[in-house]
Amino acid sequence: MRLGEIINLKWKNVNLATKIITVCDEEFITKGREKIIPVGNSYVFCKNNGEKFTGDYISQMFKRACKAAGMDSRIHFHTLRHSFASNLAQKGVSLYTIKELLGHSSISTTEIYSHLNIEALQKAIKTFDEHLPNSQIQNNGSALKDTNASNSSYVKIFKINSGEN
Repeated sequence: MRLGEIINLKWKNVNLATKIITVCDEEFITKGREKIIPVGNSYVFCKNNGEKFTGDYISQMFKRACKAAGMDSRIHFHTLRHSFASNLAQKGVSLYTIKELLGHSSISTTEIYSHLNIEALQKAIKTFDEHLPNSQIQNNGSALKDTNASNSSYVKIFKINSGEN
């Protein structure tokens, strides 16, 4: 969920029995929607007086916790959303399913979130090896060598820069 969706989450949108949270009903505030506040409906994450937290407060507390844990200072609350999508993609969940879970209207938006790690890329390349006898493939670090070819050819995996540091 986005930070705005989390701070506006109400108990009526949470079904613990089915483990389903309903986002974007007629009374739920989500990205791009107007704020409609029903009376007498309590927030899931709130102060002792029942008022909801602000997004800035949650962001600041998250950054403080990351700093206390010695984590990278570039991590912010929205990083959790990126990590969620990336982890699902790395475990083989389809981008369409991830798109639906994230509530995106376009698959191209979801593609931004679903970063693959080097191990996933290496595993994808190794699928080529499944159809060749072991004698044809010699593992040379992160490169695969075809020992039967006159010109030795290598398939090597390089880290892909996703634009993030």
